[in-house]
Amino acid sequence: MFRFIFFICFLIFSSLAAAQYRIEGTVTNQKGERLFQAIVFSADNTLAQTADESGRFVLDNVPRGWFRYKCSYLGYQTLEDSVFVDGPKILNIVLRGTLYNLDNIEIVANKLNAKSPFTFQNIKGEEIRKENVGQDVPFLLQFTPSAVVTSDAGTGVGYTGIRIRGTDQNRINVTINGVPLNDAESQGVFWVNLPDIVNSTEEIQVQRGVGSSTNGPGAFGASILLNTQSTNVTPSIMVSSQVGSFGHSRLSVNVNSGLMNNKYMIEGRYSTINSDGYIDRGSARLRSYYFSAARLTEKSSLRFITFSGSERTYQAWNGVPEAKINGDEEALRRHYLNNIGQLYFTPQDSVNLFQSGRNYNYYTYENQVDDYSQSHYQLHYARNLSSSWILKSTLYYTAGRGFFEEQKFNQRFSAYQLPNFIDELGNEVRRAEIIRRRWLDNDLFGANLLAQYSPRVGETLTFGGNVQYYLGDHFGNVLRAMPDPGVRPTDRYYDNQGEKQEASGFVKWEKSIGSRWNLFADAQLRAISYQVNGLDRTLSQLDIDTSYLFFNPKVGAFYQLSGSENLYASFAVANREPDRSDFTDNLRAGVPQSERLNNLEVGYQYRGKKSAWQANVYFMDYTNQLILTGELNDSGNPIRVNTPDSYRLGLELAGEFQLKDWLTYAPMVTFSRNKVRAFDEVLFDYTNGEDRVIIPHENTDISYAPSVVAGQTIGVRPAKGLLVQLVSRYVSKQYLDNTQNAARSLPAYHFHNVLINYQLPQTWIKDASFQLAVNNVFNQLYSTNGYSYSYIFDQTITENFLYPQAGRHFFVGINLKF
Repeated sequence: MFRFIFFICFLIFSSLAAAQYRIEGTVTNQKGERLFQAIVFSADNTLAQTADESGRFVLDNVPRGWFRYKCSYLGYQTLEDSVFVDGPKILNIVLRGTLYNLDNIEIVANKLNAKSPFTFQNIKGEEIRKENVGQDVPFLLQFTPSAVVTSDAGTGVGYTGIRIRGTDQNRINVTINGVPLNDAESQGVFWVNLPDIVNSTEEIQVQRGVGSSTNGPGAFGASILLNTQSTNVTPSIMVSSQVGSFGHSRLSVNVNSGLMNNKYMIEGRYSTINSDGYIDRGSARLRSYYFSAARLTEKSSLRFITFSGSERTYQAWNGVPEAKINGDEEALRRHYLNNIGQLYFTPQDSVNLFQSGRNYNYYTYENQVDDYSQSHYQLHYARNLSSSWILKSTLYYTAGRGFFEEQKFNQRFSAYQLPNFIDELGNEVRRAEIIRRRWLDNDLFGANLLAQYSPRVGETLTFGGNVQYYLGDHFGNVLRAMPDPGVRPTDRYYDNQGEKQEASGFVKWEKSIGSRWNLFADAQLRAISYQVNGLDRTLSQLDIDTSYLFFNPKVGAFYQLSGSENLYASFAVANREPDRSDFTDNLRAGVPQSERLNNLEVGYQYRGKKSAWQANVYFMDYTNQLILTGELNDSGNPIRVNTPDSYRLGLELAGEFQLKDWLTYAPMVTFSRNKVRAFDEVLFDYTNGEDRVIIPHENTDISYAPSVVAGQTIGVRPAKGLLVQLVSRYVSKQYLDNTQNAARSLPAYHFHNVLINYQLPQTWIKDASFQLAVNNVFNQLYSTNGYSYSYIFDQTITENFLYPQAGRHFFVGINLKF
C-alpha cells in the first residue's frame, strides 16, 4: 500500500515539475506609453518575445518555479527581475528612465534636483492637463504654496497675473526650455500671448525665492520653469474640448508621431480658446500653435521648437469702483461727481456706471481691444561628449507685434501733434474725441551655452552663459478724431526705440559628501546695457542710456537626516535693474536705482510611505526695492520709487497625506510679515493749484502682500477611475498701497472649487477622460486685485478700484487620446 501511494505522489510531483505555463502582459514606460518592439526574455535566453504595437507580449512553455527574466528597450534602462510561476501569470512591466536618458543630457541652467538647497515644487504635465480647461498658467498654479492669482475678466482667461510671496510677475523669472519669457524692457510676463501652452508642457517647476542662476531678468522672489521637450515613444492623437460659463469654449488637437526609425519625432498642436468673460464685454479670442521636430541618439539630441500665440481681448484693465462692488449708492454718486470730466464724459458713461452690476466695465467703445501676436523659435542641441562632459547649446528668437486701441475724450490736438482748426462758425477747435492705437513691435535674439563636468562620482561643475539682444519699437497713431483736423492714420504722433543688450555667465558647483551631505555654490555675473531714444507718448523726449553689472552669489547645503527626512539651508543674492516705466513715468524722481535682495531659506522635508510634508522659513531683505507711492503719472498709471529698506519674513507649510486608499488630504499655509521700514507718500493738493504734499510713513505693510495664504485639497476616489476633489483657498487682507491705511485695502477672501475627473477603462482609445470643474461653488463675492490713488481737494479723497471675480461657474470637457 505504501509503495502504491509513493508511486502516485511521484507521478503527481513529476507532472507538476514538468508543467508548462504561459506568461503574458504589457511593457510600458513611466508615462504609460506602450513600448512597441520591447524585448522580454529569460535570463538564460531560452525564451524571448518582442512586444507588439500595443506593447503586449506572450511567453509560452514557462516551467514551474522561479522565472528570472529581463526586459530591454532602446534608450531605456534594462530591467532584471524574477517571478514565481505556479500557473498562468499576468506580468505588466514598467521600464524606468527616459528615452536615451535624455534627462541627463537636456539639462536646464537653473532646474533644481531633489538635493538642491532651495524651495521648489515640480508639477508634471499630465497632472496639469487633468485640470486644464483653457485658463492661463497662473490659474493652473494658483494652488501652489504662497501663490495668489488674479484675472482682469474674472474667469482666468485673458489677462491674468500671479504673485508668489507677494512678488509680482514682473519680478518672477519665467523660462521655457531655458529661454527667457519675460519682456526685456517691462520685465513682465504676458501669459495671454501663449494660450494653452500647458498642453505642450512636460513639466513645470516653481521655485520660491531667488533660486539657482538663470537666464534673462533676475529672479527677484520666484522662478517658473516650463519644459516642453517631451519624448513620446508611441504615436498618438490627443483631442481636448471644453465648454463652460460665460461663453467659454476650448478645442485643442495634438498630433505626435512617436519615435520613428528609433531617432526622429515630430509633434504639433493647434488650440483655440474663446470666452466672453465675467466682466461686461471682457471677451478673449485666443489662438496658438506648437511644433517640434527632434533627432535623438544615445549621446545627443537636436530639437527645433516653434510656438506662437495670438490674442484679441476686450480691455478690462480699469477695474470697478469699490463703491459699486460694495453696493454703496451714496459713495458711488460721490465718486461720479468727483470724476466728471476726468473719467466720465458722456451720458452713456453715466448710464453704464449706474445701471451695470458688479461686473461693470468702464469701457464701452466697441473696438477697445488689445491685439497682439508673439512667436518663438528655439534650436536646442545637447551632446554627451564623454562620461564626464555634457554640452547643451540653444539659439532662440522671439518676435512680437501688436497694439491696443482706445477711445479718449476731450483730448488736446497738440498732445497728438495735430493742428487746431477753425470750425464753420469761426471758433478755434482745440480738443476732440480721439481714437488712437499704441503699438509695440519687438524682437529678441539670444543664445545659451551650458556645459556640465563631472570629475568624479557625486561632484559636478556646471558652466553657463547667455547673450541676448532686444529691440523694441514703441509708437502710436491716431485712427480718427471727431471733429477731424485732417488725421492721417499712417502718421506716428510718438515714436521711440528701446535697445537692450545683456550678457551673463555663471559657474555652479555641487558635491555629495558621504551619503548625507550635498553642498552647493553658485556665482553669476550679469551685465546689462539699456538705451531708449525718441519721443514718448507724452511727447517728452527720451534719452536713456544706462548700464549695470551685477554679481549674484549663492551657497547652500542639503543634509539627509534619515531615509525619509531632510534639512536644507541656502543664502542667495539677486540684483535687478529698473523697468522701462521706472525711467519714463517718474521723471521728477530722477534716475531710479537698481534693487538688491538677500534671500535666506531654511527648510525641513519629510517623505514617508503615506505622508509627506515640508516646512520652510524664508527671510528676504531688500535694498532700494521699488514700491508704489500713491502718485500717478500723466496717463494715470501708478508710480514707483526706491525705498532704502524693506523685507519679507515668512513660514511656509505644505503636506500630502494618504488617509485611506480612497482619501487624500493636502493642506498648505503661508504666514508672513512684509514691511517697508520707511517711505514717503506723495499727494497732490489741487485746492489752490497743484501743491505737492509729502507724508512720511514708518514700518508699514508692503502692498499686495497678504500675511496669510492658505489652501487645502481633499481628494476622494469613490469608484475606479473616478476622482473628486474639493480645492479651497484663503487670502487675508491686502493693502493697495504702502500706507497700511485700512481705507485703501483689499478685503480678505476665500473660495472653493470642485473638480471631478473620470478616467474611462482603456479600450481601443488609449486614454479617455471626462472632467467637470465647478469654480467658486459657494458663490463667494470677492476681488483678487485692485489699485488706489489719493489726492487733496479741500480734503483727502481716495479712489479704490477692484477686480471682482466670477461667482459660481463651471467648465465641462472631454479628453481623448488615440
